[in-house]
Amino acid sequence: MDVPGAWAELVPLNPTPVSGQYYISQIETYPASPLAYNYWRGKLANKGWKGGFLFCYDLILVDDKGWQLRVMLHPGSGSVQQGSIMEGMFITMIKATKVPYGDSFVLVLSDWSPGTSFQLQYRGQVQLVGYPNQDLPLCNPHTDLLCPWTCAHFLWSTPSPLKMKAVVPVTHPHHDPAHHNLTNLDQAWHTLSRMWPLVVRVLAKSKDRLVIQQDNHRKPWLALTNLLVADNTAYCVVTAWDEAVSALFQTVKEGDILVLAGRYRVGRYRPANQKLIYRLAPKVRQQGLSPTEMEIKLNTSDLEHVHLVNCAATCQTVPLPLWNFLSINQLVEHGSVANGRLVDFVGIVVHHGRWEREKCQDQTNKPTGQYWVRVWLLMGDHSSEDVVAVKFYVDRERWEGLERAIPGEAVVVTNLLYIQGEQGTFSHLECSNETQVFSGELAGDSRFGGNKVVVSFKEALHGDVDRWGNMLRKKGGFGGHIHPPSKVQVTLRTVGFVMERRDEVNLYFDSLVYRGCGRVLVRAKIGGISIYKVDSRGGLELESVEGDGRENGVGVEFGLSVPEDASFVRTLDGLRRDSLQTAIKKNCHLNTSLDTDMDQTSIREGYVAIVSLIMEDCQFLVQADVSVLDSVKRVLESLDSDQACFCLDLFRFRSQQFDRPIWDGVEVVLRSVLGPQEQQPDSQEETGSDRSLLVNTLDMANAFL
Repeated sequence: MDVPGAWAELVPLNPTPVSGQYYISQIETYPASPLAYNYWRGKLANKGWKGGFLFCYDLILVDDKGWQLRVMLHPGSGSVQQGSIMEGMFITMIKATKVPYGDSFVLVLSDWSPGTSFQLQYRGQVQLVGYPNQDLPLCNPHTDLLCPWTCAHFLWSTPSPLKMKAVVPVTHPHHDPAHHNLTNLDQAWHTLSRMWPLVVRVLAKSKDRLVIQQDNHRKPWLALTNLLVADNTAYCVVTAWDEAVSALFQTVKEGDILVLAGRYRVGRYRPANQKLIYRLAPKVRQQGLSPTEMEIKLNTSDLEHVHLVNCAATCQTVPLPLWNFLSINQLVEHGSVANGRLVDFVGIVVHHGRWEREKCQDQTNKPTGQYWVRVWLLMGDHSSEDVVAVKFYVDRERWEGLERAIPGEAVVVTNLLYIQGEQGTFSHLECSNETQVFSGELAGDSRFGGNKVVVSFKEALHGDVDRWGNMLRKKGGFGGHIHPPSKVQVTLRTVGFVMERRDEVNLYFDSLVYRGCGRVLVRAKIGGISIYKVDSRGGLELESVEGDGRENGVGVEFGLSVPEDASFVRTLDGLRRDSLQTAIKKNCHLNTSLDTDMDQTSIREGYVAIVSLIMEDCQFLVQADVSVLDSVKRVLESLDSDQACFCLDLFRFRSQQFDRPIWDGVEVVLRSVLGPQEQQPDSQEETGSDRSLLVNTLDMANAFL
């Protein structure tokens, strides 16, 4: 049955066989409206849905005659997150349902199969009677779209009304900087009928936060972001709410100057902000600034009275930007000065890791349907031949800056956490919720001014080109399963239990989304180890075998028998800037479009091991760096039993295929084996959501609702 021709005859709520070849030109992600949420949650619960947020996916389809149609993918389908349906694919419709939404009906696609390609053309949009506006999301026409990879950030569609000014504007003829400051406002705000103008410096900006409340018809979502601002007398928090958040998105940066021309609200300081005071204290102490007991709030209606001023503008009433730049030498040799403090870092990117997704969990450890995006960069600077590892959780504000952070690019990263390793030595840097990324031309911005570390780096960057070239040739690369810290963190977030059987591992495989990662523990013993030599084209040559890896009565063998190219680090050999950007986009970044181009990049030569782990009813094949094997063997020798608890990292680099085993396309890497003192996981570690200078999202939301 052809959909456009038979639309009027389709029986509502009756799944109907349909036909037609279509090209997926676009996939849009958005939160279900309260109306759609209430309609679908009961139906999904009957099929095993365990709750959480409900997200909708609209497919913009073009048929073989050039007619465009927007349909909604069935909310119970995991096809988008599993990567089995992507932009650029051709599909054949099999089954669809005409579903009511308000006064309209929506076509919901519930079954499809891969289709055959055809010549693309565009004739216009199919007009169906009683169908919603196809220029807007079908089941939430009043929302912005979400990031399809995280479902945690809006892709703000409204341009920011804030315009950059070169100098501080005159805010009011009676403005008196000596009186109109944060200290005096802290004492007098509750007596004022009208707030006075303020000129402040932005010391820190938190990432945007989205609080989804789909059962709340009045307020289905909240958005907020926090700024820490200061003048020469004190500092305080500014909170922007809802649509005002979009005005600050990628416009206001650390070091900028804001002029608040009398249109804002003030509230009492809240204890939840104590985290801010504690973490930022070492930075602001240098300026002799004191905290206030108030909080400034901005809404959309206030924005026409807010002015953004270039950080280089002269203003005697605000402090200079607060920086704590440390070189690699200072981090490694004098790390105690950084412990417990925020660190700023400037250097060039040496290695750009692959972007991986990790499930978000609520306070009861139940998945929310949202994801963190994590990536490692290795960076070098002028002070050392070593590189430093920086771990990022990528929100939308950092997204473009990190995509531009390719090997050889100069980058400034602010408000990083100094992470200690074993014996209290320096391990790596990790982003906080207030970390900002300045890559390319922005790394040379005047806001970093005369900082000694920045000046020394710039002089070396332009004065010793050969040194940087040698560093990139020896250590430069991208992609692969790198794990820079020597210590592998095992926590309660790793997994709720130690896996011993194949069905337990398969359940985890099944839950692993496309480009998703996870860390698990399995109880097993080593059956055999095969060492392969890897050449520059990814070819493998067997070098040695230790043990036969096969034992009677242990069930079938599963897992990839040899690593695939996605596991290997790529070199920079022969790549110019434009081709390097293309290669990193293909091998590292998150792409919603189907990519069929051949990869011509070179692979770093070396060795890799395939280890057979003998579990209760199967043999689990995993890969390992050869350097890890010696430490694994030492721990095994210290155990009384031949069985041990192994820590494995999983990553789905290829989408699930209908006709392939569940573990196909999943990389499994042996990271470590737990010693006797490590058999109990650590307490639950902080993730990117917890490492914030500013107030917790739910604390803020609850305080003002």
